Amino acid sequence: MITYIADFLYGTTKYPCALLMPRIFFGYFGHAPHHHYQKIFFKGLRAIGFRRTTWQLVFPGQTAGLIKRIPITDTGVNEYHVRFYEDGLIECELEVDRWNSRHWTGPRHHGDDGKELLIQILATEFKEMSKEEKAHVSKLFGAKRFTLECIRPARVGQGM
Repeated sequence: MITYIADFLYGTTKYPCALLMPRIFFGYFGHAPHHHYQKIFFKGLRAIGFRRTTWQLVFPGQTAGLIKRIPITDTGVNEYHVRFYEDGLIECELEVDRWNSRHWTGPRHHGDDGKELLIQILATEFKEMSKEEKAHVSKLFGAKRFTLECIRPARVGQGM
């Protein structure tokens, strides 16, 4: 429990949570073409059960964020975090939920794992979206990796 509290305090001092940034909690998107496609994807994710959370850490340039609880996988992951950024990037992280003692140490999957998940969701859940729109949205998938800065240096590499 003491380790979890230390990890929590370290992580939450790096970046604010959406509770303190209501504009990001609700999500805002500019007027550039990539923002249009982000907004479409954001609304679609909301329609399939992704929700806003006041507890998600807000990273530099982030304009919106959603999470979705899932049944626990064989790797221990049970939550998806999707973040939208001003530069157009959409990132997904697969992790252990916030209230689990393993939240800060893993398992946690970024980059290609998150991108592949978003591609799968786009292909299977967005049946009404045109191929052209899907192509525009999928070009926005990527990774920023700010989350790694929220792990105490003594804990980096443990379960990551």
